[in-house]
Amino acid sequence: INSPIATNNNDISIINNNDRLRIDLKDNTFSYFEIYNTSGQLILKSTINEQTFNVNTSKFSSGIYIIQLIGKSS
Repeated sequence: INSPIATNNNDISIINNNDRLRIDLKDNTFSYFEIYNTSGQLILKSTINEQTFNVNTSKFSSGIYIIQLIGKSS
């Protein structure tokens, strides 16, 4: 997570800025997110309270991570 990468589609924007991720959601349809390493271990789970939020990644080891956004139940 130490390289600046921007991922963008019409609904979600994720920007890596050194020790934090900035996540912008088009609308508030997600209730929480999970971050996994490539071994499938859950690294972080947190609720989503705003459409734009930051995730502190300063304690993450260098590597590839998977972010899963979980929608609100109807």
